[in-house]
Amino acid sequence: MPYPIDRAVAGERTLNEIVDAYLTTGNMRATAKLLGIGKNAVHRAIRKAREEWRSQRMARIDEAVDKQERVLDRIAAKAWQGWEASTEAAEEVITEQGERDGKPFTITRKRAVKRTGDARFLAVITQVEQRRAALLGLDSPKTIDVTSVVRPIEIEVRTPEEVVSVTELLANPDRVIGTN
Repeated sequence: MPYPIDRAVAGERTLNEIVDAYLTTGNMRATAKLLGIGKNAVHRAIRKAREEWRSQRMARIDEAVDKQERVLDRIAAKAWQGWEASTEAAEEVITEQGERDGKPFTITRKRAVKRTGDARFLAVITQVEQRRAALLGLDSPKTIDVTSVVRPIEIEVRTPEEVVSVTELLANPDRVIGTN
């Protein structure tokens, strides 16, 4: 869909036409000459297009972040449900079989067992929260150790007599650096 711009300056040209011509020529003056409009109109059209592209890009980024947050919310909700279920009291069924007075018997007893919860669910929840913090940019900046990249610089110390200036070299091209 073509976007109208300042028609008083650009005539009947649309933003898309100006941007397409600019992308073809790569030059504002050439675009203005090609379309028969002023350079300022081309400049304004390019600026407006960049603003629209920037806002569209930001909207797409926001949509992607929202989608990821919804996924993380579902994962966290399921992990919390699993954690709650793993902490509920459970019944343990104990069955004893044997023989008494020559007759077989089976005794079944139930016993309440207190459970402390499955830590794997907490690990999932922690990972979800770490991912959410990274997604939203809440983590502190990562420190990069550059000491392994930066090497010491060796500096050669010379006396003033050993130093040759550029003007001296230009004046006397036969002189070689480091020799007198």
